[in-house]
Amino acid sequence: MIRGLLSFCIFLVIGSIAYQVFEKGSNSYLLIVFNKTSIEMNLGFALLIIFSLLFIKWLVTKFLRGSFDGVIYTKQKIFGVGDEKAQAKTVDGLIDFIEENWALARKKLTQSASKVKAPTINYLAAARSAYELDDEQGALELLHKAETSTDRGGLAIALTQARMQFGNKQYEQTLATLERASNISSEHPVILNLRLEVYTQLKDWVKLKKLLPILQKNNTVSIEKLHEIELNLHRTQLTEQIEKQKALSSDEKKQTLKTIWSQMPTHIQQEECILSVYCAELMAIGAHDSAEKLLATGLEKKWIGQWLDLYGLLLCSDAKRPLQTAEKWLGKHSDSAPLLLALGRLCIQNQQWGRAVDFFEKSIALYSRTEAYAELARLLDHMGEHQKSHAYYKQGLMKSSKVLIDKGYFK
Repeated sequence: MIRGLLSFCIFLVIGSIAYQVFEKGSNSYLLIVFNKTSIEMNLGFALLIIFSLLFIKWLVTKFLRGSFDGVIYTKQKIFGVGDEKAQAKTVDGLIDFIEENWALARKKLTQSASKVKAPTINYLAAARSAYELDDEQGALELLHKAETSTDRGGLAIALTQARMQFGNKQYEQTLATLERASNISSEHPVILNLRLEVYTQLKDWVKLKKLLPILQKNNTVSIEKLHEIELNLHRTQLTEQIEKQKALSSDEKKQTLKTIWSQMPTHIQQEECILSVYCAELMAIGAHDSAEKLLATGLEKKWIGQWLDLYGLLLCSDAKRPLQTAEKWLGKHSDSAPLLLALGRLCIQNQQWGRAVDFFEKSIALYSRTEAYAELARLLDHMGEHQKSHAYYKQGLMKSSKVLIDKGYFK
């Protein structure tokens, strides 16, 4: 409507000027001299001829252009390369892409890309198809075409390339591509998830720790998943550090372990696998008193069998202290087989043979464990009750082994 109003105003101005020229220019004339030839005419008539010629030129140009477009349209209809057919081929290609028919998807999407208005999606899907066909060079070329076909698909192109690099285990290149993508959208969920995967593969625990708060802030992963990632991170870091420090002295190992432990969040320290690994390593280097404090505190909050097993194996400087602590737990956990096993072991350290036998037998009655049979058999052998010791050794061995059912074979 605005365009029509503007045209109307222009015609009014032109008409007004033309009127003035015809009205006042009746006594004016135009003289054209070419070599020895001269042409003289009224100025108004001359302007009329000029405008008529311009109009004819515009009309001819419009006609020729329309004829050319008509030829192109006819060609498209005859040879079937029109927009509609290109769109249909794109749809077919995307269906093949979803169905993982990579070769067909690549062919159809590439062929129709130049004939659709938005070819970026064609090139991106074709690049992924080429990647799945192990044609890395072809995938890169198609990504380049996608990049030059639009100014708005930078993020999608970068993410597609990063996924392909990650699939090829090109982790450093993946990070470089993600850095480029971050300039467009620094906290995009896909970027954050890919960073998480890359840091995990590279075992870059420092960067992974820095990434966790960002993941939490953006709700990129669930709380459960985030906790699992954090737990695996600290567990792996702890076990790797333990493996690295084998050549160190006990004092150096203890100091290194304390440093790692102090850097862990409190809620991670109370996880079963973390505390178990840490205390087992403390016990391995002779720091039983330190392990006892941690295990006792942990068992007051969580009743975990693995911690009780470790507690029963403690060799503290004061053997009575862990025994007295464990006896207090009997009030609430008198039916706990792991606690009774631990009490039996602690009684052995305090040379309370009779009580130890009683605890082991009660533990076996609640739950038959090979460790309980072995401890009881070893103690009875020490006490001179060899026949009973042999019987418990046999029972424990039978419990721990799969043997042929006795149907009278051994007579």
